[in-house]
Amino acid sequence: MHVGARAHAGRIKVAKGTTVHWAQPPVPRHPDSLEDPVENVPRLSWMKISIVPQAWIAGHRVDFLIGARLVLQIDGGHHVGAQRTSDITHDAQLMLLGYHVIRVGFDQMVNDWPSVQDLITRAVAQGLHRAV
Repeated sequence: MHVGARAHAGRIKVAKGTTVHWAQPPVPRHPDSLEDPVENVPRLSWMKISIVPQAWIAGHRVDFLIGARLVLQIDGGHHVGAQRTSDITHDAQLMLLGYHVIRVGFDQMVNDWPSVQDLITRAVAQGLHRAV
């Protein structure tokens, strides 16, 4: 079971095995809603691979660390100019440390999930998520 909570909601008691999602969801949910739209739910859990959101690597956060070595970065509209240069530099640092980076846009995540899922599953099929 997965439940959503406001980013600064504090401690929440949940049943064993329940995952609490603290981040703001891509698609806003009504405060009284018990269900999220499909865009907000974990769509890779079926792979049974560790997926760590907001992992710290090489001095920066990455959006998701899949397994031990596959990084998924999701860019919003602000990833231009100096932010884009910083992203490219961090990607290079990650690659030199042995990580594999998949960088997609937020629009792709929400409106073209099948293509993003295909990229991730192909990388996993090649073992790019495993430590050497």
